[in-house]
Amino acid sequence: LGDEFRILHPQANAAVGSGIAEFRRRSERARQQQKRLIEAFTSVEASADPYLYGHSLRMADLGQKVSAVLELDDDSRNTVVMGAQLSQLGKLFIPRELLTKSGRLSPEELAEVQRAPEHAARVLGSVDFDLPIARALHEMYENPDGSGYPRGLMGEAILPEARILAVLNAFCAMVSSRSYREGKSVQEALAELRNPARFDQTVVEQLAEVLETTEGMKAMKA
Repeated sequence: LGDEFRILHPQANAAVGSGIAEFRRRSERARQQQKRLIEAFTSVEASADPYLYGHSLRMADLGQKVSAVLELDDDSRNTVVMGAQLSQLGKLFIPRELLTKSGRLSPEELAEVQRAPEHAARVLGSVDFDLPIARALHEMYENPDGSGYPRGLMGEAILPEARILAVLNAFCAMVSSRSYREGKSVQEALAELRNPARFDQTVVEQLAEVLETTEGMKAMKA
């Protein structure tokens, strides 16, 4: 029937082909617009805080590798990688002195720092990525036991991509040296991540696997 339809209705066949071509053109334009938008955000981040920019790049690199090990589909992989690239966006709205403070934060200061995911969701919420990137960043600081923020979500209620970003974000923060502290070793950071109350252990073990590879070691030296 399909061949007969194409023979008897060449105009319909041409219309279908034209529609597919137009869909592909629109999809490519959307991808390019997303790429330019992310580049614009990360450019601002690089100018405002080179540390946060480097943090995002390392997260994205490791996110690509962990996504491959987890065998994520394209949408989930893109959500993780693009989310990693934009992961520190919300911190640009937090006073720098709070992000670099070496001592304990006051309750008011802590509340201000914990607004970062809300800032990110606010900025990205109106951007049509056709992926749950804004949600992933909003839930990146949630913990499996419900002790995270901003909504105290638990377990499977947290977006899977957000659970991946949570592990990557914490790991990259732990191993990076700052002016007020030395970074932890890879093994020290992994030991802290092996805490099921705070992190998805499947993701932690896949990250550990990646870090044992040549590509994983390269990411740590970048």
